[in-house]
Amino acid sequence: MKVALCFGTFPPERNGGSDYVARLAAELAAGGDDVYVVTSAGGGVAREQLRPGLVIARSVSDWRLTAERRKSLRAVNSALRTFGADVLHVFFPDSVLQGAYRIPALIGLSHVPLVTTFWNLGLGRRSPPWVRAEALALLVRSRTLSTHEPGYLEAIGKLVVRRKAVRWLPVGNNLMDIGAGAEAVMLDGAEWLGYFGQLDETRGVEDLFLAVQDLRRVRDVRLVMIGSAGRRERYARDPASSAYLSRMLALPGELGIDRAVVWTDYLPDRRVAAYLRAVDLCVLPYRQNSIGRSALVAAFEAHAAVVLAGTPETIAPLQAGRHVELAPPAAPAQLSATIARLLSDRPALAQLRDGAAEAAMMFSWPEIARRARAIYAEAAAAKASAT
Repeated sequence: MKVALCFGTFPPERNGGSDYVARLAAELAAGGDDVYVVTSAGGGVAREQLRPGLVIARSVSDWRLTAERRKSLRAVNSALRTFGADVLHVFFPDSVLQGAYRIPALIGLSHVPLVTTFWNLGLGRRSPPWVRAEALALLVRSRTLSTHEPGYLEAIGKLVVRRKAVRWLPVGNNLMDIGAGAEAVMLDGAEWLGYFGQLDETRGVEDLFLAVQDLRRVRDVRLVMIGSAGRRERYARDPASSAYLSRMLALPGELGIDRAVVWTDYLPDRRVAAYLRAVDLCVLPYRQNSIGRSALVAAFEAHAAVVLAGTPETIAPLQAGRHVELAPPAAPAQLSATIARLLSDRPALAQLRDGAAEAAMMFSWPEIARRARAIYAEAAAAKASAT
């Protein structure tokens, strides 16, 4: 199959979305598909063949609805025609471009079925008008829809009045090189918790800090924030994100646990994996989107014991007590109790590490590519039946 993928950023720009598209593109190409990635101009060679069957076209100079975008749009559509795309897969939204990411719904040819993966519905009151308009246009144009978050499946289905297929396309591990066993981190004799990933109001880091404050009343618990404050430029793009980072950096001091919280800089992938293997527990206290985060999958790939905030319904197909230990979202006292129980039960920690290895298979890139191909086939069939 000839698959065109469209997203605003791509490596060497590193963020969750660009890493995902890069890994999916490589996996599809490795499986025999021809893949053509449409992304922003700059950041590398304008048109580059990374491997047989995989071409990166850094061709969109302006994603906004401007006179310049007409030139970009014509160039992209001409390239898709030359490529002979069987399906176009758009990923939406783009956390880097944000409101400027306005033309994906216009990209593509009338005879090429469109698939859209929604990483955020983009329809909330806080979303800029252009983001809401783009989301609605993609919902209308797409033959098949997908999302990484099981909780969004129901919402998207209602938006399209059950007239289109809505499928789960899981996130994967975005660490390019975890180097299992190749590197080790030595932590001192305390009981170590680890958190990996960016900071925002949906991730519940406040709850984790409060849980650490409670735990330290009775045991020597410490927390390593793996790369969370690194690459400050990611937060500087948005004033609200920058302000939130500042609040989180200050909070351990306000709680009197600043000496128990270690903030690492941005780390190479192997070093991240080494930390995840070294900690006693990886704690991901998400308030939303419990299994739609690549940090969780990275922890699974590192075979880390994981405490995850969520409910049994929102973490399916994962099983509480087998793949992760579950704690309620936004409940620091219960999170603290869950962590304390596990730290006192080494056999339970070992079982969770085994469960993490099993869970990693559900989010492996071959499995994600298999699901993507099924979605593409479904979109092509829907297009054929409509004509």
